[in-house]
Parts: sequence; C-alpha cells; structure tokens
Amino acid sequence: AAGGTNEDVCQVSYGYGLFTGGPGLNGGSHKVGCLTVPTSSGNTDRQIMFIMDLKTTILCCTPSYAAYLGERMKEMGYGPDDIPLKDKITAVATKVYHAENVTFAAGVLKQLADFEAEGWGSAPVCIAKTQYSFSDDPKKLGAPSGYTLTIRQVRLSAGAGFIVAFAGDIIAMPGLPKAPAALNIDVAEDGRIVGLF
Repeated sequence: AAGGTNEDVCQVSYGYGLFTGGPGLNGGSHKVGCLTVPTSSGNTDRQIMFIMDLKTTILCCTPSYAAYLGERMKEMGYGPDDIPLKDKITAVATKVYHAENVTFAAGVLKQLADFEAEGWGSAPVCIAKTQYSFSDDPKKLGAPSGYTLTIRQVRLSAGAGFIVAFAGDIIAMPGLPKAPAALNIDVAEDGRIVGLF
C-alpha cells in the first residue's frame, strides 16, 4: 500500500495466517486511506473478478503470483500486454515509487530490446531495490519524491515469467516458478493434507 491514497483500491492477496504480510498490508492500506479488499491468497479467478469489478489500482502479492494472474487474465480474454518493457519499468518507478525520471545504465536498454525480440515483451516487470526507501538509495528513508531511479541491470526470470530490474545495490534471491508448489496443496475429504513434496 506504499504510496496509496484514498483514491486507490488496494487488493491484499497475501495470506492472513501466521505470515504477517496480509494483516500488515491490510492495516497499512487502511492507514493511508485506501479502499482495502482483503482477498487473501488463492482462488485466482476470484482474484481476477475483484481486480476487474473493483478496478484494483494496487495489488499486493508475490511477483510470481502477479505474473500468474496476468497469464490467467490473458486466458480469460483480457487483452495482451504490449507495453514496451522500458515503459513498464518507467511507469512503476514514476507512478508507484514517485520517481521524477528513470535512467538506464549502459547496456540495459539493449538487454530489454533483446528480451522483447526473444518474445518476453509482454512479461510483467518487478523492480528489485532497497526495502528502506521508494528510491534506490537506502539513506533516503520512506517515500521521497522527485529523485532519479537508476536501473543498473535487468534479468529474465523465465521460470516465473517476469523481468527483474535492479535499482541500486541489491542482492537477488531465487525466484519461484510460474506455478508455485503451494497451488497443489489441499486438504482431502478425510482431513489429510495432499500435494506436499
């Protein structure tokens, strides 16, 4: 809900169990005045119904689940995403992170063009940056505005189906596949948990 206002619809698609992502984002989005939709996790078609019906402007979920939602939306007939990767990164930086503009380090624009030529142009983007600031500078705490965000590197996470743009000094963790193992976990009629490794 960072950067959200009373004009936003914030859909919290993290679980509301022991993991504090759901409750924390729910409380945070209320605090900044968003209309909060606590959908929790799972039931992808229901998630999409809420996105479309309520015109969700902020979606809180893992990057891999956001990519999966995008694929499912395409399957359901919600048009292809043909926005160039550079423009997607710029839109996230300026509309979500309040950057004034975005610069791309040498070679990044060529790498983005190569991804598009290889058929990854419709992939969603994820910006990896410091957790302490909207900017790429961890010393600019909170939500500064009017700064320049520098994208120093981009990487394809083919298994998860998205492009990662790296801003500032950040160490990446391995990504999840398109369909995380959690999608196969369920409770059988006799109460046994099925689908675990």
